[in-house]
Amino acid sequence: MTQPALLQDDEISLTRLQALYEQAGIRTEVDEDGDLAVHPGELKAFVQLNEANRQIRYVAYYGIDETAARLDKLELLNRMNSDYIFARFALVDDEAISADFYLPYEGGVSAELIVESLQLFGVAVPSAIAGSDEAGLIR
Repeated sequence: MTQPALLQDDEISLTRLQALYEQAGIRTEVDEDGDLAVHPGELKAFVQLNEANRQIRYVAYYGIDETAARLDKLELLNRMNSDYIFARFALVDDEAISADFYLPYEGGVSAELIVESLQLFGVAVPSAIAGSDEAGLIR
């Protein structure tokens, strides 16, 4: 079995990632701020590069019930972080949550892994929310 070709560190850019996602049939767009938005399934996520640490970051944002107690919000996120290890969930200014995942690319990463990790993110995040948010706090 042959190993997939690796994209080297200097080959990773938002333009290259956008092309990979589009080749895989994932809808992409660049918003008015220049951010790369991707749509793996029903999820809208953003792709960011941390070039200093050689990481690709996938992040999605959701609204959360602003009238809910802060403790209820934190307990929900703690439960999600405990039960679902693929993504990390965090409270953003008490009015939203973020879900993110970092894919390191130092030393090279395959195009297949880049695409498959985004597709998994697109399934894992909605699944974690559906499986954890019995009170309907996340919007």
